[in-house]
Amino acid sequence: AYAQLADAMALTDPSNPKWKAEQGYAANSLGALFLNRRQPEKAIVQFRRYVAVTADLAAAAPGDGNRQWEAGQAQGWLADALRTNGRVAEARQARTQELGIYAAMLAADPRRADVRMAQARTQEALAELDLLEGDVGAAVARTGIALADLEEQIDDDPDNGLLQSLAVSAANRRAEALALAGQW
Repeated sequence: AYAQLADAMALTDPSNPKWKAEQGYAANSLGALFLNRRQPEKAIVQFRRYVAVTADLAAAAPGDGNRQWEAGQAQGWLADALRTNGRVAEARQARTQELGIYAAMLAADPRRADVRMAQARTQEALAELDLLEGDVGAAVARTGIALADLEEQIDDDPDNGLLQSLAVSAANRRAEALALAGQW
């Protein structure tokens, strides 16, 4: 119903970015629902729509950090659905796009802690894809990058439980990659 209402609003004024954003939010919500219900193909359809909407909105407002953030997050959701469906190469492509968006955002504003955190998480997600494809060396390198960045962020914000949780996840993935590389 939400998606239908968002589409109806957009029909009344197709140039209104708020209505277009509502279409994206509806697609994201449906994608998350389908992913949770283990229906990755349906989730992929919705997340592709979310990616398209957020990319359009970000292109129309290149100086709007929130629009850029949403475009990066949309790529991450799509990557998760693709990975769940066993489409690793496509998931890598979405994660690489996500990483590029975050890199551009940090070039514009290096103080964005949320973007630094997301960038480190994306590096770990790419390391998982490396492992799925058997590229252990790349996974070791990526987890090293993610962990170093997260540790630096923790030094700046030692009470941030989310950073600590992400660092534990990256350390576990790094340990897995090192073990597979025979680096005990």
